[in-house]
Amino acid sequence: DPGQTIYLDENVTLRLKDNTVIRTDRVQWSQDGGTMRTDAPVFVDHEAVKVKGIGAAGRPSDSFIQLNRKIEMTANDGSLLTCEGPMKIYYNENKMVLYRNVKAVDKRGTLLAKRMDVFFEDEKKEVKQIIATGDVSILRGSDTTHSKRAIYTVATGSIRLEGDPDITVHEGSDALTTFGVQK
Repeated sequence: DPGQTIYLDENVTLRLKDNTVIRTDRVQWSQDGGTMRTDAPVFVDHEAVKVKGIGAAGRPSDSFIQLNRKIEMTANDGSLLTCEGPMKIYYNENKMVLYRNVKAVDKRGTLLAKRMDVFFEDEKKEVKQIIATGDVSILRGSDTTHSKRAIYTVATGSIRLEGDPDITVHEGSDALTTFGVQK
């Protein structure tokens, strides 16, 4: 009956067509809107990343899922991305948006922002661009940058700072050579 709500309890596993597996303890599935919800911890496993958070909502027919709060995403390359939430994933648009105190840490440094939009390539679903907005800070060793917005393009490795960029580079930093500064 399309008007009914179905409740799934204990060890619920959803398998998506791209080999993504979502696990939680309970799901409320509203058939009339095709919406699934849970307030329980949620674990998402994909080929390149593992995500965990508290609570979720999704519309499988629209290829959309949102993790509500306390999100932590670990990539196979050792990168760690956290936020207070929500984190919205738009599979058909190859896009993920993270909100509230977003922090991305990898071997190159730390990126902090209020919001981060992550865009993926169509085929391999690898990150191609990240746009961070709102009180953006980039920390690399003792060097720091602050701006209103930062655009990171993976293919070129470039970061473009917009909106009152402020850069602090300390003596002896690798960044000094990058900027052509010598002693």
